[in-house]
Amino acid sequence: MFRLSPTTLKDAVNKKWGCARCFWLRIRHRIRHPDTGLGKIHQQIHDWVYEYLDDRSLPQLPAGRLVKSELSVRSQPYKNVELTGYLDGLLALDAGGYAIIDIKTTDRPEYVRANYSLQLNVYAYCLNHPAVLNKNDSNLNYTPVKELGILTFTGHRFGFDPPRKGGIVGEIKWHRISQDSKMVEVAIDQALMILQQDCLPDSNPNCQWCQFYERIGCDFTNFSKN
Repeated sequence: MFRLSPTTLKDAVNKKWGCARCFWLRIRHRIRHPDTGLGKIHQQIHDWVYEYLDDRSLPQLPAGRLVKSELSVRSQPYKNVELTGYLDGLLALDAGGYAIIDIKTTDRPEYVRANYSLQLNVYAYCLNHPAVLNKNDSNLNYTPVKELGILTFTGHRFGFDPPRKGGIVGEIKWHRISQDSKMVEVAIDQALMILQQDCLPDSNPNCQWCQFYERIGCDFTNFSKN
């Protein structure tokens, strides 16, 4: 059984930014890149928004209330693959059902749909096809998932509120994402094609990690399928 996160799955299928070799090494041989994480200011903005949503709402979001943030989710197996991750935020919609939300700080909000559609659809897949763990498992009842979307914050300038308050002033925008379980299953099929290879897959020529490993003399060519 392979366990894949949205980020790991994206690394397998994204032809521009992903890398089949890094994906294969990570899953088959547990060779992981150092976690760079979010920059401190990005994480802080993320946390502030969720603190705000704890007892308030934003008109840009679907009408509802925040019921969960950082929700651990896990799917039923599909072709020997189990999807797992931490869903950013979950709204209980006033009209019924749930909305999955994710907050991104970015200076290019026009690209978020293309970059993060798979990620949010993986979360939806996990909620719609939850792993059966035990009767107290928290991700069993958050259905139906009615909406997916990303809330972007694009900082523009420093703002000052006399006499002593200041902060980052920017634009927030809601980007709806189409729900597509087939997208997730196709991505899993593509990932399995890589994982089932006996030999080290080719590297993406644009992969900076592979370029780094080559510069420091790391040779993975002797790795074979366990």
